[in-house]
Amino acid sequence: MFHGVSCPGDRNAVENVCLREGELDVAAGNGCEQDCCDVMELRPETLRLCSLDVPVGFTVGCLLPCHAAQITKQWAFGGNESTKHFLEFVLNPDELGFPSAAVFDSSGKAVSYILFEAEGNMAMGYTDKEYRGRGFFRIVNYVLAKQLFDSGRRNTYVQIAPGNNASRSTYISLGAVDIPDWKQHWVLYRGRKDKSDRSFVPVTFNYLNEGFTK
Repeated sequence: MFHGVSCPGDRNAVENVCLREGELDVAAGNGCEQDCCDVMELRPETLRLCSLDVPVGFTVGCLLPCHAAQITKQWAFGGNESTKHFLEFVLNPDELGFPSAAVFDSSGKAVSYILFEAEGNMAMGYTDKEYRGRGFFRIVNYVLAKQLFDSGRRNTYVQIAPGNNASRSTYISLGAVDIPDWKQHWVLYRGRKDKSDRSFVPVTFNYLNEGFTK
């Protein structure tokens, strides 16, 4: 994890550090616009109320380690054992137990969800295609943001992938505002010393324009 990269050119420095200790997944498009996310901020004083009513057969709750396999398959940077183990760890209430929110169907499958990350972001949000447009993603984001603010956090951040207008509209409806001087970038990295799992894992770094304060 790299924070506070001062200009886009510093990406080379981040990649060089990664290359000294391992390798990058060039095929994933590191360095392309697709891995640069916009950032929006939510604050308790501007969070807009959201109805938590869901159709019969659906429930609102939190994610558990048993959901890690599903999430890593649906996460753009997942799909391997490294990310599965990571999710099992952060969702385990006996370990980190990071906050999360989800809408579950009658079988207990999470059809819409969002997680909180150590960097202060709400991330890995996803809604099954067949359940999109029903307000579930707005519900889980509201529930998680409210949980964070009730615990004392003064703000939280969300990342918007390029062209994801549906997510942007959801966050605007909840009161989120753009932070134009903050872009979040990703590279996929694999450590040379990790012999047990040869999967690439995401490394993030933030591009903060000069004068930006968090």
